[in-house]
Amino acid sequence: MIVPVIKIVADEATPAMREWVEQLTPERFAGRVGPALQTMTMEHLAALGPNEKGYPSTRFYEKFARNVRWIPMPNGVTIAILPAIVSGRQVGLALRVFGGTIVPQTVDMLSIPISPVSYGHVPSDFPNLFLVRTVRGAYLVQRGEQVSEATGRMIGAGRGQGGNIGRRLRADLIFLFKLAPSVTQAGDRDVLPSDDEYIAKAIEAAKGGVN
Repeated sequence: MIVPVIKIVADEATPAMREWVEQLTPERFAGRVGPALQTMTMEHLAALGPNEKGYPSTRFYEKFARNVRWIPMPNGVTIAILPAIVSGRQVGLALRVFGGTIVPQTVDMLSIPISPVSYGHVPSDFPNLFLVRTVRGAYLVQRGEQVSEATGRMIGAGRGQGGNIGRRLRADLIFLFKLAPSVTQAGDRDVLPSDDEYIAKAIEAAKGGVN
């Protein structure tokens, strides 16, 4: 699904923009404004910082930065963002921007990564997961193994590790995912430039087309 970001329409333009629009044909208007807004959106997404928890970056927003498009309209232009492939699945940006409830489509429960190792992954990336239920909810975990921070893969305790160290490694439970029937995500309009920034850039681009 294409996510419309903003529509700049000449008929609804501010007086400042209309002054420049009236001196351009619809084609020239779209040709000037569209690429300028596309570039601004791409640069904004690419500049967003890593996730708040400090987990290893999946370059989430960079993927969407490559999918920004401008679409000419009869009397204006639309900026839209195409879905991106994240962790092997097609994902849209709308929920990050506008918020909403996420529900599972092909399984009974959502798997929410809760570890730096599982962030950006799905349960099938980890062998031998099993379910643990606690008073705080249900989790997918692994037992008796360690996680390699370098590769993100599980490594065994090793034949030479006996005594207390070996017993501790074999007894450890590594919590990777929390299961939930749905997740409600708050919107974050700062993921994209503000409407005022879009309007200002559109005015600047339209003005440059008649100089």
